[in-house]
Amino acid sequence: MVTKLKSAAPQQKKSTGMAPKVKKTGKKHNDVIEKKKQIAGISEDTEKVAIRRKNVGYQHTRQEKLNQLGTHKITARLNDADYEKLGDLIEYMNHPRPEKNKHQVIERYSMLLSYMLRKAHKLRILSPESERAKELYRLHKLVRDLKYNKTHTNSEIIEIMKKDKEPTPESVINDDTNHNWNDNDIKDILNIKKVKLNIKELE
Repeated sequence: MVTKLKSAAPQQKKSTGMAPKVKKTGKKHNDVIEKKKQIAGISEDTEKVAIRRKNVGYQHTRQEKLNQLGTHKITARLNDADYEKLGDLIEYMNHPRPEKNKHQVIERYSMLLSYMLRKAHKLRILSPESERAKELYRLHKLVRDLKYNKTHTNSEIIEIMKKDKEPTPESVINDDTNHNWNDNDIKDILNIKKVKLNIKELE
């Protein structure tokens, strides 16, 4: 009779009393990186907001300065020769020659145009000083408007002037109160050369 040997029971490993090692997942490291990204994002956003506010402030200040120059905008084109002359005029007025994409170009052009308009007005446009000279010039502008803008005939203008009791050019020169207009009065008051001579005499 064969007797089977009992297999020995497996021996249990002795506990060392230490917790099993857990493989690091790097979560803490990733959290730090994520926080840094968030902080960097906030910094970038803050910087963008600051730049945007600065630009808005500059544009507002810029617009206020331009409004001080005037509210009317015009656009002009010049050939190379005239553009150089424009720069020469600005330098003649003791200002730097304007350069493209530089600050205050609009201001310099506006200043130059205003200066040229004043000069041209002084040389070519009448600016009466005395009361009778002003009155004669007023009549000239009034009749000119009736004739060329409102397209009235001479007869219609005569009726209008009589109805409104406007003094004739001769009565203004002679300082009386004649309101009896005729064709010759219309022709005389529309003759700018004659009006200029009369205004000079009345000054």
